[in-house]
Amino acid sequence: MKWSKLKQRVEANFVPELQERVQLRLVAYRQSHDQPQRGTIVVDGIEWAEFCTIQYEMARYERGRTVGDDVVQDQMKVEMFQPGWLFTAACFSFLNMSIEDAVASDDPLHRLLAVLDKRVGKRRLLKIRENYLEPELLEKFYQLRVDATYGKTI
Repeated sequence: MKWSKLKQRVEANFVPELQERVQLRLVAYRQSHDQPQRGTIVVDGIEWAEFCTIQYEMARYERGRTVGDDVVQDQMKVEMFQPGWLFTAACFSFLNMSIEDAVASDDPLHRLLAVLDKRVGKRRLLKIRENYLEPELLEKFYQLRVDATYGKTI
């Protein structure tokens, strides 16, 4: 699926209050030898999340010198420090999973997209707050959703 269609389908699932405010963006550097990508999630014109293949590979190399590569990749996934190609793969797989699976997913990007999804109501948001707000970035998106949908508190 082309990025434009994938972006359109994922953003169509956002709650109406956030559809105009939150955008998914992707830049592919096609002239480079390995065509790295840089995905971003933009809120009100400001980048809140970045998924850059080049920065990911550089950080993985630096961290991998002191710790094993498998440990580094797991740490980076938990911190939501992921490459651009994984951003697009997560968006695609999010479309093909139930909202329950997305909320309980090990991938923080799936949980982030679930927080913004219109299929998540008040009860599920409370469940997410209690169990699944691990990265700090996910907490920011959770607060954005709560503020936009319900005011300041739920």
